[in-house]
Amino acid sequence: MIFYHTFFTLGTLFKINFFNQIMLFFEPVEPIFAGLFILISGIASQLSHSNLKRGTILLFISIIVTIFTRLFFPDNTIWFGVLHLLAVSMILFSLFKKIVNKIPIIIGIIINVLLFIYTVNISDGYLSFFGLLKITLSQNLYQNNLFAPFGFYIHGNFLSADYFPLFPWIFIFFCGSFIGKKNDKFPKFMYIKHIKFFSFLGRHSLIIYITHQPVIFAVAFIIQKIVSFL
Repeated sequence: MIFYHTFFTLGTLFKINFFNQIMLFFEPVEPIFAGLFILISGIASQLSHSNLKRGTILLFISIIVTIFTRLFFPDNTIWFGVLHLLAVSMILFSLFKKIVNKIPIIIGIIINVLLFIYTVNISDGYLSFFGLLKITLSQNLYQNNLFAPFGFYIHGNFLSADYFPLFPWIFIFFCGSFIGKKNDKFPKFMYIKHIKFFSFLGRHSLIIYITHQPVIFAVAFIIQKIVSFL
């Protein structure tokens, strides 16, 4: 994530073509890493004492991110990025946790995987299983951008620098929440082995996520000024 945002900052904001080329090279696998990030967050939801509190705090932070990017980077505003998605997912999970925990793990995982596949093309106006059971959605859903958080927006008239709508990505989060129900059944070494560096990252992941990109931008800006001065 930090490497990707470094490439994004240098390529998109500082217009260095080399880093744009790197981003294009890794673009095909970006959804895989994003999906893993969301899946792990879903797993962690089963370890949290208060998903409602975490989700509310994260939602507040994500709104600040939207305001900040709108004011300082209007061409790269984040309207509904991964933080917004995770915040809403945490809040919804806190409301439905009792129901989730009553559903068998395997069934819950299968249902969410199927729902993800079925809704993955929702932004393109239809639902389907690889072309089967295809349902074309009403174009009335795509007449404005108010429903962009759900995957409905006007094509050609909506741009978000980071965009992860609830459909289909919330199903990856909930898939992780079912996997997380097995948190007492992971291999024993996972409970006795601790690497301090990774433990530190895990405990401070939100702070790292919020601060790493401004730090990257600040460092790149300073280097740019030094180079231009020389």
